[in-house]
Amino acid sequence: MRDMTISSRSFSLPDSRAHLFNGVRTRVWLICVLTPLILASSCQRQPQQPAGKWAEVDKTNQVLRAYAGDKLVLESPVSTGKEGHATPNGTFSAGEKFPMHHSDLYDNAPMPYSVQIGGGYFIHGFSSVPAHPASHGCIRLPMEQAKQFFDWVESGTPVIVTGKWPGRLTEEGKQARDITGETTKNPP
Repeated sequence: MRDMTISSRSFSLPDSRAHLFNGVRTRVWLICVLTPLILASSCQRQPQQPAGKWAEVDKTNQVLRAYAGDKLVLESPVSTGKEGHATPNGTFSAGEKFPMHHSDLYDNAPMPYSVQIGGGYFIHGFSSVPAHPASHGCIRLPMEQAKQFFDWVESGTPVIVTGKWPGRLTEEGKQARDITGETTKNPP
């Protein structure tokens, strides 16, 4: 039989086996602490595409894409918020729609085909949509595509804004712009 002594706090093993117990205790502690963390990080939900209508604004490539399920129905270049007026990332819901809205913050500036996506942020038509962030936080679309988006989107449609302007347009962004003479893919 092994010689084991029991005290009120713990028990001890003979000196030749003490290092095994400490190793086991450390491994058990690591398993108990790390397992939930590993499971939580590996089980985090990946963003899922909504089943119905939804849109994404990719600030890295300065492009808006609108989908019906997984089918692309509209792709358009955009200009998002410039430095100091960045368009926030997140998942928003299309709110009120205004055929013609005027900015409360910027000298009553016209914002045709406006779709509010949260607070003072709108997706709207604009005459100038350069290939880089240029707005005060709104998402600018060329006028024709703004009207198409305005007509297509419904109140409650998810709008997912992602990315970060890398300082120059990526190849994907260039392709969404005007490499072949087409600037957009339009709904059928």
